[in-house]
Amino acid sequence: MLVIVNSLHKSGSTWFYSFVNNCLVALGHPSAHEACRDLVGLNQWANPGALEGENLQGLRRAAETQTFAIKAHSPPNPELLGELRTGRISMIFVIRHPAAIVRSALAFGEQCRAYPALEPDSPYAAIYKPEDTMEHVAPSIDWAVEWLKVRADCVARYEDVFATDESPIHFANCLHSDIHKVSRPIFDRMKPQSISDIERRRLRVNLVDRPVLTASIQAACNEWASSLGYP
Repeated sequence: MLVIVNSLHKSGSTWFYSFVNNCLVALGHPSAHEACRDLVGLNQWANPGALEGENLQGLRRAAETQTFAIKAHSPPNPELLGELRTGRISMIFVIRHPAAIVRSALAFGEQCRAYPALEPDSPYAAIYKPEDTMEHVAPSIDWAVEWLKVRADCVARYEDVFATDESPIHFANCLHSDIHKVSRPIFDRMKPQSISDIERRRLRVNLVDRPVLTASIQAACNEWASSLGYP
């Protein structure tokens, strides 16, 4: 089975993917890099890029005899939707209130500039003001609207996924029903409040205060949020 942690940008997917991957590995399954060797290229976070064409075909072949998780920021497309209908793929698409995304992206941009060796090619290093983030995030808002139209059952809000300590475990178990067997000790080790500053930076977890947005940026974010079903 192929497990996909798909999301809007800056919606907790790096940490959540790492949690799901660690649980699957603890259950005896391979990491995505092990499973996909020679079949599809992945970045350090097991993100193959587009989830269609040769990429999706390679992932499907790798998942015929193995279970593994990948991370993605990908819109729906006919090939991916077809695979989801077969049940061979389990996927979550995490959305988040756009105002929180903008604030998180600004804070992450500061981190990328402060620690350039961690992600030397990150586009977030060029984000200095909310307007920069709005341009970066806008296309993925459209993806989220499309996912809500075609597979709302796969969509979950960041605010729900991370509501309590039990919430990430619940959503991970929805992706693979055996995860509950190993999830608690792994979650306890990975709690953002429990890991080191270095590990938080590696997992892109930011606990600092977010910048305050101007009224016009907040209004634009609220309009996006309405299209995603936020009150």
